[in-house]
Amino acid sequence: MNNEKGSVLVFALFVMFAVTLMAIIASKSTSIESKIIRSQKIVDEELAYAEAALNLAVRNFRLLPSDMGYSITNLLNDRAYPSPDPDNNGNYHDQAVYINNSEILFPESGFPVALIEIRRIIDEDKNAPGLSTIANDVPIMDHRYYAGSIDRKRFAITVTAYIKDTTTPSSTWIKKGVDLPSKQNSDLF
Repeated sequence: MNNEKGSVLVFALFVMFAVTLMAIIASKSTSIESKIIRSQKIVDEELAYAEAALNLAVRNFRLLPSDMGYSITNLLNDRAYPSPDPDNNGNYHDQAVYINNSEILFPESGFPVALIEIRRIIDEDKNAPGLSTIANDVPIMDHRYYAGSIDRKRFAITVTAYIKDTTTPSSTWIKKGVDLPSKQNSDLF
């Protein structure tokens, strides 16, 4: 009979050890899941801010503010801001870029939510000076020229979200192609 009491005690200890081990594993799993959920929430917020800034930039493309010294006029006006050398057809392409903070601000701090970078898509020169690698990595597309004027100008808008309440770019970004003047709100890519 004493042997049976000892084996019941060993069995009870084994069950308590197994239950404790499962509780520790469940606790660790919950902690990891909480971190994943927090990270996903941050990415979702950054994406929402970037999309809002992109939509506002597309909607107000011709009226974007230029308080950082980069003017949207430089992108839109071929004649006033030509590149130094003409292309094979004798046309000048504007290689100016537009870089500015979004007009949308974080409510708590008043910092802008995103960085907006716009470049004219030029088939000869894929890299525009002053832009991030992400903003320069866009499809190559021709502008359509005829009789010395432009029928269509194509632009790539890249919006990179800032880390909340800072002006440090995050890893969340989105792009849209804008086709002016005929299809300002259509997607090119």
